[in-house]
Amino acid sequence: MKMHADTPGAVVLKAVQAPERLDFLTLRIRAQAQQGFVLDNPYSDLHGGFGLMLHAHLRPIFEDLFGEQQFGGEVRGYALRPGLALRQPVPAGGEFAFYLMLVGPAVRHAASCLEALSLLGLNGVTRARHRYDVFEVVACSPQGERVLWSPEQGWCVHALAPVSAADLLATQTGIDAVLVDFVSPLRIKHENRVLQHCPTPRVFFERLLGRLQMLATQQSGAPLISRDCKQALLESTKHLEVIRASLRWEALERYSARQRQSMESGGLSGTMLLSGPLGALEGWLRLGSWLHVGSKTSFGYGHFCCDVLSATPPQPV
Repeated sequence: MKMHADTPGAVVLKAVQAPERLDFLTLRIRAQAQQGFVLDNPYSDLHGGFGLMLHAHLRPIFEDLFGEQQFGGEVRGYALRPGLALRQPVPAGGEFAFYLMLVGPAVRHAASCLEALSLLGLNGVTRARHRYDVFEVVACSPQGERVLWSPEQGWCVHALAPVSAADLLATQTGIDAVLVDFVSPLRIKHENRVLQHCPTPRVFFERLLGRLQMLATQQSGAPLISRDCKQALLESTKHLEVIRASLRWEALERYSARQRQSMESGGLSGTMLLSGPLGALEGWLRLGSWLHVGSKTSFGYGHFCCDVLSATPPQPV
């Protein structure tokens, strides 16, 4: 079917071909534990230690990433996510990984952030001083992986090149069934409440597009697409359906140094199966799998993977 220029679908497709600039860099830090340990809340324990090291040794970077200006309607331009092995008991000498994702202006702080995470290993995570040694840093992208640093080869600065969101947004392979796996807790608010059940396609993509629009605005001064194009994308979610969901509430607590009290910080983990033609939403879903969705993303929340179960390649028009 030909798509005329005045249809909403055509507007959306045209808009995502040349979006405002949005870049990101994802690093996997591999480390080895000096002694066995268990983290009560690996998301907040790792995030808190990272902030402490930046505050103590790299104060300007701390102010840029953690500063009060981040609470003025902006979103934080980074996410620090523990890998699966760090969410379980780690034996002495055991290897584990965590992931640092930097967006837009925060990409320039990559080397300083890695230094802070290395210092955290020397200092130890939490008051129990769980120490580790970093032995490899890998830059991850949709095109593959590249070693950024290792003791044997030193630094490969070319691996610090960020990924452009434009390449992912242009992706359309005709997906009509995809399994979305939330591998870290998902916190999505709807009607001013954190959802403890599966979000509808509309709510999920509304939060996803909203986050990506804000990140682009912080980098480029303008959202990725216009309000009308965003609305047309959201309208297209009426063709999508969650036909199966296996989500469970993961109860977590964290201590807030700002409020000096423990706070509930749980989220949804598990899978949801989306059925229906994604169309132009496919690129946004793929981009979101790198940049997270929902709240508490700086703690590593809202990371998801996509497993395409069915696709019908789009026909040339």
